[in-house]
Amino acid sequence: SSGASNTAFVHPLTATATPRRADRKALRRGSGGVFDDMIIGPTMRELINRGYLCEYVIYGPKSDLDLSKVELGADGDFKQGQLVEATHRSTITGDIVRDYLKWAPGKLGVTFAVDIGMGEDHTAAFNGAGIPAALITANTPTHIRVELVRSFRRGDLKQLVNVDIFGEGFDLPAIEVVSMGRATASYSLFVQQFGRALRPMQGKRVGIIIDHVGNILDRHGLPD
Repeated sequence: SSGASNTAFVHPLTATATPRRADRKALRRGSGGVFDDMIIGPTMRELINRGYLCEYVIYGPKSDLDLSKVELGADGDFKQGQLVEATHRSTITGDIVRDYLKWAPGKLGVTFAVDIGMGEDHTAAFNGAGIPAALITANTPTHIRVELVRSFRRGDLKQLVNVDIFGEGFDLPAIEVVSMGRATASYSLFVQQFGRALRPMQGKRVGIIIDHVGNILDRHGLPD
């Protein structure tokens, strides 16, 4: 009517593509969560079959990473301090570089590191092996992140090592291989990291997953 306000009411929207909490608590509003509805979309396998994601191949090399004494925190994931200590005691840095050269030499890869110190080790090891690499963390300024991603897309960098930066909400089809160097008990985080290599791109037949921390065999299985 002529007297009605033209101001539209916008309801705040909270959404997630991975509706599973590592702490196993409720998702629904009023029960501790923030969601009102769940829309069941296509599975990862259906998306692969329809060509919206590419196929994958997994390598699960043996590792000396020992998580037997690493406890789960209140959030349902491994306690960060204990996880960092266990990862630093392993030979994972050398393993990641060795197996990248074995199964994905020259391909554009993202490596997930457990902390900044380990990320620095991975980056130095890649560069020392003649593989151009850079590290991105929460401390990396935005303009530098943008330039590093551009260099990666051009192929000037072959490896982007990151600490909890590219696990969620990052879409770059140029990624051909994911090296998992961060163990997680969170299925949501695992499947997000896995999916970084599955964005389709012309000439890309499969995404390569190299799991050094048992995320697939020991904890979560195949995401599709």
